[in-house]
Amino acid sequence: MSLLTTLDNAWGTIGPRMQEGGRLFAAHTGMANALITFSGTSALEAALRALCAGDPDAEVIVAAYGDPRTASVAVAVGAKVVFADVDRETGVLSPACAAAAMTSHTRAVIAETASLAPYAALGTEKLVAWLPCGPVAPVSGACAAAVYDLGGTSPVNIGAGALAANDPDLFSQMFAYHNCGRPFGERETLSFGCAIIGGDLRVAEFPCALLPDALAHPGCGKPAASVRRLLHRMPVFGALPDDRFPAAVFVNTRSIA
Repeated sequence: MSLLTTLDNAWGTIGPRMQEGGRLFAAHTGMANALITFSGTSALEAALRALCAGDPDAEVIVAAYGDPRTASVAVAVGAKVVFADVDRETGVLSPACAAAAMTSHTRAVIAETASLAPYAALGTEKLVAWLPCGPVAPVSGACAAAVYDLGGTSPVNIGAGALAANDPDLFSQMFAYHNCGRPFGERETLSFGCAIIGGDLRVAEFPCALLPDALAHPGCGKPAASVRRLLHRMPVFGALPDDRFPAAVFVNTRSIA
């Protein structure tokens, strides 16, 4: 579906493009379920909220030398951050150091790699693959969730994030934390034992309209490389003055046709 068609239909969030994008991303990564969020950081937040739910003393193990968002998101969801050293050879979280740092309250272990086999002994139900850059590909080994940043550092750049998981119940919780408390496929609101039952981590429809082409042509969808003038469409945005809108937006030109 083209970007212009998406704009003409005036969908905001949780529309057909987001749903289609989730199914497409799940198939692309080999996971059972996936959802698109407004950023990679928000996708990680949804994953950690679900994994840490119900434990006020939840701990999240992160690499002592790595992406600072892993620790900041853990703090944001109310978990205790536990730092473990990185491996000298790989430069990512050491499985041995992570194992030594685990306690009965460890709810998530974040590994910044798609090669998860070395971490299997830690408990795949706690393992989160954090993939903020590099190709969008299936993870090697089982995990609770795989989180992707589809922003400026990714070859698939739509300015969004993605979260994929195999367990349907866990995915429903993750979806609820991203969709204001509504679980996947349901309209009623559920509480998972938290004061905040769900935020608004949803993505707009037009980045999702770019996803099929971005996955098919990774590296060709950089916003700065293809600028097209997009006419302001009053039925879509409402009766707001023209000067409220920029003259041009960054879009992937293949998705406009």
